[in-house]
Amino acid sequence: MNNAGVLQGNLDDILKTNLYGVKLMCGAFLPLIDVSNGRIVNVSSEMGSSYVRSLKKEHQKFFTRTEVTWEQIEEYLKQNVIQVTGKWDNYGLSKACLNSYTMALANEHPNILSSAVHPGFCDTHMTAGMGANRTAEQGC
Repeated sequence: MNNAGVLQGNLDDILKTNLYGVKLMCGAFLPLIDVSNGRIVNVSSEMGSSYVRSLKKEHQKFFTRTEVTWEQIEEYLKQNVIQVTGKWDNYGLSKACLNSYTMALANEHPNILSSAVHPGFCDTHMTAGMGANRTAEQGC
């Protein structure tokens, strides 16, 4: 289970934690996962889906493809991403990319159950004072 995440900061730092950190962890642990009943769970966010809904249709199509590769995700980031201006857009983009990466994992390792989940808006250290409506325990 990959549950690392940062909410605020510049795009590079958010992507390093929320996307590239997950990819590095998966790469390190994939050789240890039982291919007959192994699982990978990436903790995403509703903000990833909200971010995708805010995009033009052509970009929405990219993020809703089930046949996606890591290389395509990286290329998308190189070609289409600038420092976004919405308050939570960097975080939303990172979680949308995480969702796509989870699909890429499922394609690359079809015998390992790979999923992305979002637990809802939970009151954690990261969201302290933001009005989260669920406890961390409820999110679990």
